[in-house]
Amino acid sequence: MFQLAMLLPMLAAGWRRLHDTGRPGWYLLIPFAFSIATMVMLLTGVAAFSVLETSGADPDALRGSASFLGATGMIVMSVLQLVFSVMMIWWLSRPSQEGPNEYGPVPSN
Repeated sequence: MFQLAMLLPMLAAGWRRLHDTGRPGWYLLIPFAFSIATMVMLLTGVAAFSVLETSGADPDALRGSASFLGATGMIVMSVLQLVFSVMMIWWLSRPSQEGPNEYGPVPSN
């Protein structure tokens, strides 16, 4: 419940912070969209191998390829998610641009 309540204020603050650094605010959605895509791909893979298994394919023959694809996919997606998260932290921690940028004047303190 707390995370859902804090989602909109955190998105607004991050969006504004990215604009302060001269980057588009939608960049904040990159890690989130990648996480959603990862979940969809994993669930699609599980469903596909379930259908293959119930259609009469040998489950033991599928087990090796499913394990390889699943493990490889998880490793690749985890590394990419880490890269996107570190990149986002880097962007959000940069100082504001000097002077006005394409998103408006420098905010006053």
